[in-house]
This record gives sequence, C-alpha cells and structure tokens, in this order.
Amino acid sequence: MKTELHDLYAKGYRYLAKNELGGVWAFKTKPCRSTLLNRRVGFGVWVQHDYPDMRLLDELKTKWRKDVTGTYDFLTWESEPVLISELIKE
Repeated sequence: MKTELHDLYAKGYRYLAKNELGGVWAFKTKPCRSTLLNRRVGFGVWVQHDYPDMRLLDELKTKWRKDVTGTYDFLTWESEPVLISELIKE
C-alpha cells in the first residue's frame, strides 16, 4: 500500500476517494461528489468538477483521476477524500 501511495504522490496525485461501488480513485486536487455524472453512470462518483458537457468530462478525466489497485478498506463512499500525504506519514 505504501509503495503505491508514494508512487501516486510522486506523480502529483494528492487525494484518495472511494466511489459508491467501492472503486478507489486518486485525484490531483480535492474532488467533489458529482450530481450530473451520477445520473449518467448510475452510481455515486467523485469528480474534479461537475461538467455539464459530458464529452468534455470524458476527455479530461484521465488527466486528473487514476484508478488505484489497493482496496483501502478505511475509505467509504460516505467519507470525505483523504490526503495521500497523511497516509504516507502513518
């Protein structure tokens, strides 16, 4: 887990958040819960911004979000995004 977190941090990712289905994503800036995208994909997700133009979202999401391989069981959909720097310290 620590190695993955260090690698993410080195690449500029600063936050971890878990979507409603349990997938963990790393973000470069603090994400927010999406209202627009939730309707599109059918489950709750974290995003950088709620984009009204979904084509723009598809184009940009790979620039600010990354799927994470660790499970990070302490994260839940209901919890706020967690700073990677805080997890590295532990």
